[in-house]
Amino acid sequence: MIAGPELALEAAGVSANAVYSVRLIGLGATQTVIDPIREGSWFGTYVELPWEEGYICGQSMIEAVRGVAYDNIVDLEGSSPVSAAVATKKNLDKFPDWNPKWAAESPPPLREGRPNRK
Repeated sequence: MIAGPELALEAAGVSANAVYSVRLIGLGATQTVIDPIREGSWFGTYVELPWEEGYICGQSMIEAVRGVAYDNIVDLEGSSPVSAAVATKKNLDKFPDWNPKWAAESPPPLREGRPNRK
C-alpha cells in the first residue's frame, strides 16, 4: 500500500516526485492508486490483472478438458490495458478512458446479481 509511505513523506515535509526524487510505486492498479498517478502525485504501480488472469485460466482449463489446444504460457504484460507492466502517468495518458475493474474497497461480484463474500 502506497498510502502509508505517502503519509510518512508528508509528515517529514518531503514532497513525492520532488527534491529528493522519491518515487511512489504501488502494486495492484486499483482505482485508488490510478487517480494519484494520473494527477502526478504518485509515480506508478505494477499492473496486476487478477480478473484477466482468472478469466484466461478458466478458458485454458475448459479448453484442456475438451482436448482443445491452448496457450500454456500467457503474456499478461503484452495484454496489459496500458501496454506495460507498470502504469505511469505517461502511459496512462495514452489510455484516458481506461479504469481498473474495481476500486480497492470493493472487488467485482463473482456473478451478476450475486453478492460478494465478506
